[in-house]
Formats: sequence, C-alpha cells, structure tokens
Amino acid sequence: MKFGIRLPNSGPFAVKSSFARIAKECARLDYDAVWVHDHMHWGVEDATHFAAGSAEAVKPGTYQNFFESITTLAYLSTIEKIRFGIAALVLPFRNPIAVARQFATLHELTGGRMILGVCPGGIEHEFERLHIPWETRGGVTEEYMQVFNTLFSDEPISSFDGQHIKFSNVEFFPKPIKPIPMWYGGHPSTRTARRVAKYCDGWIPSYLTCPQFEKTIKKIGKFAVEFGRNPDEFSICHETYICIAKTGEEAKKISQRSMKEIFPDEQYEKVFLIGSPDDITKKLKMYEKSGLTDFEIKFICHNVDQMLDMIELFTNEVKPIF
Repeated sequence: MKFGIRLPNSGPFAVKSSFARIAKECARLDYDAVWVHDHMHWGVEDATHFAAGSAEAVKPGTYQNFFESITTLAYLSTIEKIRFGIAALVLPFRNPIAVARQFATLHELTGGRMILGVCPGGIEHEFERLHIPWETRGGVTEEYMQVFNTLFSDEPISSFDGQHIKFSNVEFFPKPIKPIPMWYGGHPSTRTARRVAKYCDGWIPSYLTCPQFEKTIKKIGKFAVEFGRNPDEFSICHETYICIAKTGEEAKKISQRSMKEIFPDEQYEKVFLIGSPDDITKKLKMYEKSGLTDFEIKFICHNVDQMLDMIELFTNEVKPIF
C-alpha cells in the first residue's frame, strides 16, 4: 500500500509556507506522493470543503485562499523523490491541450513524477458561477481524456475530431519520458468503471466503503479484459480524511466538532480513518484486502503543527506495517 498526503492548497491553512513545509516533510519521510485539489470558484459557502482543517480552524463568513493546482505543483516540483498529483483536475474548466502541455513539461522537469488525476466535477453551483454547462461535463471529460492519450502517444503530429473539441496536425513535444499515470476521480458506477478501464491507469474516488470498492473494482477488471488490458495493473486509491492520535478517545475529541457540524452523515464515520494507530491499521487492512493499492489522506486537525504531528505518528506506527 502506498500513501500520499493532501497538501493544504485550500482552506484555513492555505498559505505558501504551510504547504511547502508539509511537502518537504512528506518527501523526507518517504511518502509516495503529495496531492492538491482543484476548483475555480471557491466561495464562503465552500469553506469547509478544505484540503486540511477542522470546524475549529474555519472562521465562518471569511474568504480563504485557494492556490491553483498545476501552478502549486510547479512551485513544489524541485522537491526530490516524491510524486505530485492532483485529485482531481476538473476537466470541463480547462483547455486539454494546455493541460497536456503543462503536465508533459512538469513530468519532464521532475523526472517522471507526475500523476494526472482527472474528474468531471461534482459541485453544480461552481459550474453555474462559471457559466459552464453542467449536463455535458461527463462527455467533455471523456473526450479530454482521449485527447491526453492522443497527445501523449509516440505520434509526433496529432489530430482529434470530437463533439466538444477538435484540432488538426498539432505537433506536441516533449513527449512524456515515461507514461503519465492518469487516474479518474468518479463515483462508483458502470460508467466510471468503463472510463477507468478504457482511458486511465487508476481510480481515485472519495469516501467509499470496502463493498463499494469491491463492486467497482470487479467492473474495472471486466472492462479491462474487454479492452485488452491487464486488470492487475490499475492503481486503486481512496481519498479520505484521517484524524490520528495516540488513543482513539483523543482522536475522537479532536475530530468531534468537525464530524458533528461538517460530516454528520453516518457514511463518513464508516470511511474516515479516525482513531489510534491500531484502529487505523485495522481499517486500512480491510481496504487493502478489498483491492486498494493507494491512499490519499486529508487531515482533520486544528493547525499545521498538529497536522505535522499526526503525519509523524502515522509514519512511525502505521505506514511501516504496509
């Protein structure tokens, strides 16, 4: 099992010094990847949809930073060893040729350490504010994934004739020095499984139970065989929150207000990693048994220092077991 850490490029801790400090620490501690997320509109109503934080850390009615995802990873890309991912780039907001150029460039500059997480987007009011059609986002995303695969291929000149984008005789260099993993962020469904199996190298949904994963992993495998691909070569990653402390009682105390005010649904209690190192290890083993290969974890914490303490505790007492 590989572990990645979500950096606070949004939310109450979103300042340059914080996410740079955390990224460097994650690299030092041999984490597989650091992650950011992606949005264009980020209003007061979205304040609790943070990359890291807590109900205590969010000041109601205040504006918060949201650092653009690709630019943020470019700023961090001089950090050695660790991989850099976006979970996930909302494709309908972007020009896919520009994104392909940006990622191919970063992949070259980092020695092949980028993960291109993509998704159709899931917050309808964000599309409304930007005057981007909500209903067509799935079809747009599927075409843009095809565009990436076309441009990243060995062919020096590329053309594409789709419903949402067309281009002819585009010369695209540098080609990726090694394949750029593309992971799809989508809810469990037959359509998601098909998209992952046909166009992508991994699946990175959020907040799912083990049975939900198992059902869709089987579908991905079935479609992979149909498309002539090896089902065992896909990365399956869970994006979820964590609150770890020396005892389960302490972790519940830290996360109590956030769970009550921000995450009141019982589903979250089932899928978040909240508790002692032993509690979290047991839950991770269940997910590993269900077929997961990766975790992208986001921290429920009151400040950056507490987040770093949690990372250290996870590093020392959970990570070595996997």
